[in-house]
Amino acid sequence: MTQRKTSDDWKQVNWRKLRYCLFRLQKRIFKAVREDDMARAKRLQRLVMSSYAARMLAIRQVTQLNQGKKTAGVDGKVALTFEERFQLEKELKANAKNWKHQGLREVPIPKQDGTKRILKVPTIADRAWQCLVKFALEPAHEATFHERSYGFRPGRGAHDAQGVNPEFPEQGTPQGGVVSPLLANIALNGIETLGQSVRYADDMVFFLKPNEDEHKLLEKVSRFLAERGMKVSEKKTKVTASTDGFDFLGWKFYVQTNNGKFRSVPSEENFKAFREKVKEIVNNSNYGAQVKAEKLAPIIRGWRNYHKYCKMDGSKYSLWGINHRAYKVFLKQKTINRYEAERLIRKAFPEVGYSENKFVNVKGNKSPYDGDLLYWSKRNSALYDGATAKALKKQNHSCAHCGLKLTNDETVHLHHVDSNHNNWKPNNLIAVHQSCHQLIHMSKTRKV
Repeated sequence: MTQRKTSDDWKQVNWRKLRYCLFRLQKRIFKAVREDDMARAKRLQRLVMSSYAARMLAIRQVTQLNQGKKTAGVDGKVALTFEERFQLEKELKANAKNWKHQGLREVPIPKQDGTKRILKVPTIADRAWQCLVKFALEPAHEATFHERSYGFRPGRGAHDAQGVNPEFPEQGTPQGGVVSPLLANIALNGIETLGQSVRYADDMVFFLKPNEDEHKLLEKVSRFLAERGMKVSEKKTKVTASTDGFDFLGWKFYVQTNNGKFRSVPSEENFKAFREKVKEIVNNSNYGAQVKAEKLAPIIRGWRNYHKYCKMDGSKYSLWGINHRAYKVFLKQKTINRYEAERLIRKAFPEVGYSENKFVNVKGNKSPYDGDLLYWSKRNSALYDGATAKALKKQNHSCAHCGLKLTNDETVHLHHVDSNHNNWKPNNLIAVHQSCHQLIHMSKTRKV
């Protein structure tokens, strides 16, 4: 009975109000820092740390929404019951100012060069406290971050970094270097001012003009990092002519020799990893053709969406060879005829419209904490296509469940009103927050 009561309590929390309260505080922190009123910013940060709304949203973030929510820490817990979530809120309230971490679980992750890096995993409780701290710190630093920094920032992503055009003065002569030490955004903020550059988290490219010396730039970068107790990774740093190209974020960038255009295509490493993933499914004898098509579709769609702003002409990037191989494998199944195989191929290889260099970059140093909800909700809607895009436009970029604008803070889910996932009629589809979608289904489960 207690478990049922606490699950009902969790469902009945006014999440809309909590989101509004937290965002209002974060917006005020952002504004205070932009106005150089650090005393007011710190007072507001303390309010976030002691806020019931922030505590509850932090717990929900790490237990329901984060991708690694089922990863155990040193305590072995992969999930919290609803009762434990409410208990954790009380612990955060009592100990937020002097929180003691329980230790880190070390998980070795193999790297491409054969070595291993150690992933250190906190417990769910520690992750909730870290999320609470992030709620207080992020808006303050967003107010000062450089506009050419794109990695792991709200409202920004890899396509923003891809869309930066360095405007080379002469064809083929400039050089670029990739600086990729493992650093945090806060520590690296300001490195962009050392030269024309674009940064995505700890991956960075500098664009040099013909009269600029790469050795002097590297010295400046080394000094910048040394002041912060870090150093350049020599293994990952290189200088290359722009016509030869360089790999960055899964793309190969290069200057076309005949017309000087700055272009990008999927990198060889990215394409190889993608192809191996597809082959693993296509050649798996444990799956029937229908299952293979279902498993392939999100992988193909995700890869095509990621590269939709690249130069994607030619049979290699159209995936003709992979498509044809899958078709022949599907036909080997005795219950599949030519027409059924063609239908499954269309399902497995969903079309995505390509528009080279058409991505609209985020404006200057704008941030979701500036309060321009219309700009950010419209921008977020542009990341989706198909039925989701149509639902977002119809709903004026707002969640059909809670009514708040659908900005980048959560993934947008498409909900089938009648619970029939085969009914794709427009009046049966609504766009909602990921968390709102979970609440909708929690309510339906309880009714049963």
